[in-house]
Amino acid sequence: DVNWAEVAKELGEDFLIYGNIPYYLSSFIILSILGGIPHWKRACFLVQLEFAERICAAPGENGCGVLSAFTHLLTYPTLMFEVDAKCFTPAPKIQSAVLVLERRDQPAFDVGQMVFFKRVVRTLFSQRRKMARKVLQSLVPTAEELLIKSGLDPQKRGEKYTLEELARLSRFYGEWLQTQGPNSITDIQQIDQNEFSLSEIEDIES
Repeated sequence: DVNWAEVAKELGEDFLIYGNIPYYLSSFIILSILGGIPHWKRACFLVQLEFAERICAAPGENGCGVLSAFTHLLTYPTLMFEVDAKCFTPAPKIQSAVLVLERRDQPAFDVGQMVFFKRVVRTLFSQRRKMARKVLQSLVPTAEELLIKSGLDPQKRGEKYTLEELARLSRFYGEWLQTQGPNSITDIQQIDQNEFSLSEIEDIES
């Protein structure tokens, strides 16, 4: 295990993370950085082009997924440039790209608590082609009422909500939880942080 706080202290500043990472571990590594490593300010990776395009797709745009939403909330993602397969020996059958993540000082929008945002986004993208009012019923029995209260179109697909709309829905979801008894929020906060595992994200992203 690495004590990242000690690393930053030794360096005297927040550090950079960069590397040519195994493509099949890209989701896992990005998720680990976003959720578990403090004191970094920029990450730069060589990844599969398709992966970089999905990460850089903002909520509401085609190609956006669960990991994309988290990435945009916490960083400024940029696809810097493509790297042709001919640059490698032997040449792979896929194209590559350089992906840069600039860490935000604060999340792009107020989500209430991150666990609320995670649950809302994961639920919406678990059935991304269905209307939000139907998908969210697994979280909130009165999902349509909650969406209207949040100022969102309940007949819209969850994948079409912008980042600001997802953050707003997260806050209203948190407010709804407070009406469900004193233990509701505590129970959610105690959910294992590994709930959003790599396998779950890959299932939802596919």
